[in-house]
Amino acid sequence: MKKILLFVLLSTTTYAQNRISGVISDNQNNPLEGASVYINNTTIGVSTRVNGQFELNVKDGVHELIISYLGY
Repeated sequence: MKKILLFVLLSTTTYAQNRISGVISDNQNNPLEGASVYINNTTIGVSTRVNGQFELNVKDGVHELIISYLGY
């Protein structure tokens, strides 16, 4: 059991990941709740919180960040 656990820990630490975070707001600095934030051509994405904040974990590389909100 310990060998399997050790393997899982090593395999998860070998993949470098970066955190992308921010706040989505309108032109009057009002936070936009429920905006979609995702990496183009992937299944990585989240919706913004009540205060417009979001966080995404992505692997190293160049990514296209897409933000969409109904009505904008």
